[in-house]
Amino acid sequence: MLQAAIIVTTLIMLERRDAGAGRNELHQDVVLSFPPSVQHRQLTAIQDLAAVLLQLNRHNIPARSIPSFAGLASAPDQKLMSEIGEWLALAIAKSRSWPSRT
Repeated sequence: MLQAAIIVTTLIMLERRDAGAGRNELHQDVVLSFPPSVQHRQLTAIQDLAAVLLQLNRHNIPARSIPSFAGLASAPDQKLMSEIGEWLALAIAKSRSWPSRT
């Protein structure tokens, strides 16, 4: 999950810097960079975070793809950091069963 947050943040920064030029190739390179044993898990986390940030229905993101972050180009950094942090905290909380504090 942390890796997904780092990847999404980096993609947003690169899309901002390059005004989206080469985005499709970059996203495909990211998808193909994962070893087959973890590709599904990593890509699912990236797509989940992208859906939250872009306010998309997660099921509308095609398999084995990362959507464009062009819609976030003008979003304030503080807002993005807050949303990514919240997603990360919720995702970690869901993935672990925390011991009861009784």
